[in-house]
Order: sequence, then structure tokens, then C-alpha cells
Amino acid sequence: MDTELTGKPMVYFTLTSKFNSSQLIYVHYFFLFLVICISIADYALIRMNNKLKSKFSNKVQDYSLSRNYQTNENILTMRIIFPLDLSYTIFFSVFNVLSYYIRSKRQEVGQIVYMQTYDAFILLLLVHAIITLVVYHYFMSRKAKLQTKKSELNAKEQAKAYFAQLQQQWK
Repeated sequence: MDTELTGKPMVYFTLTSKFNSSQLIYVHYFFLFLVICISIADYALIRMNNKLKSKFSNKVQDYSLSRNYQTNENILTMRIIFPLDLSYTIFFSVFNVLSYYIRSKRQEVGQIVYMQTYDAFILLLLVHAIITLVVYHYFMSRKAKLQTKKSELNAKEQAKAYFAQLQQQWK
């Protein structure tokens, strides 16, 4: 507890006082901006990988098994990461709006209600993390079942293109 800086003992260093309120709000908005930028970049990567995949899959003579595999893995990874980033962006935005609101009403609601409400808002992020893990586990198990069916069909096409390319190189 730091009584010299704030004038009063504070349980959490992230609680608002007259000495740190604007800095805390700026920090939260900086992180919100950062999270939004990451989500936008993830979306851009998904689009770029899809364009690369369609560009490479149209030309049989330029087919490369390793490039095709890498592109497919990139798309798969981004399809897993993007929904997680997007949901975190939404939850973090809600957390920022709610925490800004409760901080602005701090004098009206009192210290105890303020602390309890702020803790509840922090729990919102923790509940999101738990729900994310459960949903992630569900989709990963479901994806594994679907991928085995898809890979059986796609493997024949890939093998045919690979051997056509190999035979063309031997000529």
C-alpha cells in the first residue's frame, strides 16, 4: 500500500485515484487500440493466405507441395487464432467501456460498490478466458474429425499433382 503517492492506502494499484485516473484510462485505451490492431492484422493475414492459396492452386505447372502445405497450415492457424483474437477484442472493449463508466461514477456509488463492481468487470475477462478454452477444446476435437475426412479426398489430388510435377522435372 502506497500512502505517499495516492494519499490513501489502495488495495489494487489499478484502482482509480485523483493521482492516477487519467494515466490508467490512457493505458487501457492503448491496450484496446493494440488489441484492435492485432485483430485487423489477423484478418488481413487470412485474406492474404486465401489469395495465395487460390493463386498457387490454379497453376499445375507451378505446383509446389511444400508451398501448398505451408499455405494450408497458415490458413488453418489463422482460422483458429482470428476468432480468439476477435472475441477478446470484443470482451476487452466491453471491459474498457464498463470500467470507464464505473470510474466516472466513483464518487456517486461509493468506494465499496466501486471496488466490487470493478472486480466484477475484471471477472468478465476471466470468464471469457475460461469460455474460450472450453470452446477451443470443442472446436479442435471437432476439427480433427472433419480434417481426417477432408484429407483423405484432398491427399489423392495432391499426390496426383505432385507426381505430375515430379514426372515433368524428370523430362
